[in-house]
Order: sequence, then structure tokens, then C-alpha cells
Amino acid sequence: MTLLDSLKKYTIVVADTGDIEAIAKHRPQNATTNPSLLFHAAQMPTYRHLVEEASKEISR
Repeated sequence: MTLLDSLKKYTIVVADTGDIEAIAKHRPQNATTNPSLLFHAAQMPTYRHLVEEASKEISR
């Protein structure tokens, strides 16, 4: 059992990141929606395609 698994027994684990892959990997019980985290994630090359897709939708 990992430390994270042990922690999940006693508290609610909340992801404080915009990294979608990290959220999927660690499976927190909740996540924040802090705009600065989303902005940071939008700067990551991994999520560039999502930013481009959203930009195209807004332009329609």
C-alpha cells in the first residue's frame, strides 16, 4: 500500500493541479478549479491540442 492509499483512508484527497494525467494517475476524490492551475496546464505541450480545439470552437 502506498502512502497516498493510506492517506485516502483518513482524509479526502484533492488534486491541486491542472495536469490531467496526474489527476487520472492518482485518482483524487476531488479537484480544484483554480484558474491559475488551468492556465498553467494550458501552457503544457501535452495539452496544447486542447487549447487549439477550444480556440477553434470559440472562433465559430
